[in-house]
Amino acid sequence: MKIDHDLSQSISSARTLPDTTSSVFFQLHTILSPNSEKLLDHYDQCAINGEFPFTDQIEQYIDVFLKRSFDTIAATDMMNGKVIHACSEFIKTISRYFGRNFWKLKIKPLYTTSNSPTSQDEIRSTKFVLYATGVLCSWTTEQERAELTQYIYDALLLIANQKLSINTLQAMYSEIGTDANFQDILLSILRDSLTNTNPQVRLYTLQLFNITLGLVDHSTISHKILPALITLASDDDIDPAFRDEHRVQSEFIKTFTQIAPHAESKFREEFILPFLAFIASQNSQQQSERGQAKRLEIATYLFEAYSALSCCFHSGQSILNSFLPGLYCLRVDFAQLRPDSVAVLDSIIKDLEHKLEQYRQDSSLLIGGTNLNQENIRGRMLKGLTNFRDSTEKLTYRFIKKK
Repeated sequence: MKIDHDLSQSISSARTLPDTTSSVFFQLHTILSPNSEKLLDHYDQCAINGEFPFTDQIEQYIDVFLKRSFDTIAATDMMNGKVIHACSEFIKTISRYFGRNFWKLKIKPLYTTSNSPTSQDEIRSTKFVLYATGVLCSWTTEQERAELTQYIYDALLLIANQKLSINTLQAMYSEIGTDANFQDILLSILRDSLTNTNPQVRLYTLQLFNITLGLVDHSTISHKILPALITLASDDDIDPAFRDEHRVQSEFIKTFTQIAPHAESKFREEFILPFLAFIASQNSQQQSERGQAKRLEIATYLFEAYSALSCCFHSGQSILNSFLPGLYCLRVDFAQLRPDSVAVLDSIIKDLEHKLEQYRQDSSLLIGGTNLNQENIRGRMLKGLTNFRDSTEKLTYRFIKKK
């Protein structure tokens, strides 16, 4: 092949092979000779028009290889995170190595899935997941980022509206969330979904937030996730039936259990603890409505949350107004449903009561009588949230202003 030394190198893409740092023999200039950049330029110039400089036999081999690879990948289990990761990396490596035009003309058509499929089998397929985690994540340009955002958002709405399993979305978020280049996209989709009129969308959004917590740093949690959770938990426009729904409460408790130890003390004391106290009170007084199994599940999640919170610092007012009232309500449930764990709960209560007594002795804290009925706890929680909403600073701004 004759190489034109005047070919522009402006369109040449950076290409790497796996483990490029382990050996010089993986470097392209070693494989292709010092003329590698000119060869790549020539390749890119041809690829612009879809005329790849392959012989017919090589192109046939490539097409067969890609098709067989696709068939193999499409048959894998999308719930196997290691397999999904390996397949996604394979797609991205091939795409980046052969360039954007090869990706667009050879790889993307294999995986292209309609943004509004009607087939439930298609939505549940590994192909549906890998189109997002592998194909659309191969490049970080604005065009692909916009397409990835729309694809995942449409998938969320579609799966929620049809009340399908959230497994497909969880597979996407678990894989894409490990790449810092796309975390902001995932969070923006969840924030946009918080106000959706469909309760099922909001429920799935909350579950995906729970997955995202383990993939991002504490700063992202404080500045982006906590404000979104506050919006979802305290929005007056949201149907109260949704907020009281069993699965929603379960997801809220599990989410707060993860973030509470790392959250600002102000957020713990003025939002998390009152919220948990309200759920604990509600759970202990809805014995006939909820049923024993659901009450036990909520009580178990609350116990895990309070166990995590017991390791944090709390002010005397916080212990008095929210922490102890919630634990007292939880103890009612445990005495009926998990009597073998009451002793552990009593030890947490005793420790907090001791701390409260120390506050009483060591400070001018004014402690009055505490009424532990549901309306009292509801009033404490709503009063705290109302004070936030009525303040001159927005509730969410309270937790993002310190960057």
